[in-house]
Amino acid sequence: MVAVVCIMLILFGIVASSLTGFARARKVRNSVERVATVLHVARSKAISDNAIYHIRVENRGPDNQWISIYRFPKASDALRAATETDVQAIKGTDGVTTDWNPRSTQGNYSNYRVEAQGLEPGVYFETTYYPLLCNPPVGVKGVWDRSKGRPTAQGTLHSDPGTLYYDPHNTKLPYPAIGDQNLVPKVSTATPTALVLSFMPDGTASGPALLFIRDETNLGWVQVWKGGLIRSGDITAPGDFAASGL
Repeated sequence: MVAVVCIMLILFGIVASSLTGFARARKVRNSVERVATVLHVARSKAISDNAIYHIRVENRGPDNQWISIYRFPKASDALRAATETDVQAIKGTDGVTTDWNPRSTQGNYSNYRVEAQGLEPGVYFETTYYPLLCNPPVGVKGVWDRSKGRPTAQGTLHSDPGTLYYDPHNTKLPYPAIGDQNLVPKVSTATPTALVLSFMPDGTASGPALLFIRDETNLGWVQVWKGGLIRSGDITAPGDFAASGL
C-alpha cells in the first residue's frame, strides 16, 4: 500500500510539473502574440491613416512591461522621432512639454498613445541580444546557455518606469545603466543597437527590429523586417537562431 501511494505521489508530481511548465510556456506565447498583434495594428493604422505610427516598449515597474503605439500628429515631429534623444527634444503644443505622452489625447504633448498591451505576469522583454556566447563583449551574457540547454538566467529587472535594463549598478560598457543602450527593440543579434521603431504610410518599417520575450525557461521572439513583414516564433534549441534568421 505504501509503495502504491509513493508511486501515485511521484506521478502526481510529474504531472503537476508538466502542467506548470506548459502554463509558463503558454504565458510567453500569449505575450509574443500580443506584441505581434500590436505591431500589426500599428502597421495597419499607418497605411489606413496615411501617417507614421511609432512603437515603444515600456517598463512601468516590476513585472509590468508593455508595448505601445504612439502617434505624432505633426508629420515633421513623427519623422524626427528616430531616437529617445530626438523624442525628448521635440516640444509639445505649449512649446515646453516633451517626452512620450501616456494619455490617449494629445494635450500639451507632441504625441499621444493610441493603444497598449501588457505582457503576462512573469514574462519580460530580454535586453541581452548576443545569442550563443560565440563572441559577446566582455562581461555580457548570451541569450542561450548551451550547457543547460535553456535561456541564460538574467539579473533582476530595474523597476524605474521608463527604463528597461538589468542590474542598475552595472556601469560597464556596452550596457551601462544609463542612456538608451538597453532599450528595446534592437536591430538584430548581430548588431544589437537600440532604436525607436515606426511604421510608414506605405507599410514599411523605420528599420529591421527584433524583440526577445521570455521568462526564466522559455524564449520567444518577434521580428520586423524593413519592408514591413512581421514574424514571430519560439527558441527551443541553439539551431533555432539561425533557422529563424536571427
